[in-house]
Amino acid sequence: FLKDNPRWEIRAKAADILARFRNNGVPEALMDAALNDLNLNVVQNALRAFQLLTGYRGSQTLDPQEAAAWWAGHQQEFYQTLSNSSALDTQPKSF
Repeated sequence: FLKDNPRWEIRAKAADILARFRNNGVPEALMDAALNDLNLNVVQNALRAFQLLTGYRGSQTLDPQEAAAWWAGHQQEFYQTLSNSSALDTQPKSF
């Protein structure tokens, strides 16, 4: 729903919902939406969900490039915390 739904409202809501899922592939799906979606509402929701999920705290501007750079340096740390969790879903997901 986040990537392929033609309605921006559905994509924006999907980003909100994904903030609750600490699974492999979720941060990447949110980052992909933040970097590539043409609708500003979707970008905003994807970045907010990414922040809630990963702990990223960027500048006050809506800057997906800044978040992507942060993710490149913190991805391993995030997945290490997942591997220590008993609720880890190790299969990559398609969102």
